[in-house]
Amino acid sequence: MESVRNAPMFSAADDDEFLAQLEKRRETMFKPSDQPVLAAASRGDIAEMKEILRTNPKLTSQLSQWGFTPAHYAGACGQDDMLSFLAGIDPKLLMAQNDYGQTPMHYAAANGQIRAVRILARKVPQVLQVQSNDGRTSLDMARSGKCRDFLHGEMERRSNERDEELRQAQLQNRGCMT
Repeated sequence: MESVRNAPMFSAADDDEFLAQLEKRRETMFKPSDQPVLAAASRGDIAEMKEILRTNPKLTSQLSQWGFTPAHYAGACGQDDMLSFLAGIDPKLLMAQNDYGQTPMHYAAANGQIRAVRILARKVPQVLQVQSNDGRTSLDMARSGKCRDFLHGEMERRSNERDEELRQAQLQNRGCMT
């Protein structure tokens, strides 16, 4: 009870000052348009991306302030053609994890981008197992609807395939198969 009495009091003016400082900080933070490669990825502008990468191919791995790559922006914005383009350069780009441990699949699933989710699952199936820093998979991030249903079905199908592969290996080890 004593600590409550000694707690500092805040006024509406303090709230206004805090909000003003927060807005000033937000205005100085990174925006995708500040980095053309990330802006092109978020818009799905493959022609612009090709031109940018022609001058500097390493930009496919360019990071934003929190470790977002062009693939993160493409996944979050549902730019499935851009995801396919990036996969053609290097499929590992679609597995990139940002500072939170989240992949482009996490963002595509969270934003309901079903076509992007399907492309990511096809191009880099192992992305379905990746957990973010807080332990969430893309299935956990999918709020509901088509993405959640698709990811649940993919996880189940892959589990069944692994079970069948294990069963076949056990039979082969017993000499039941030629």
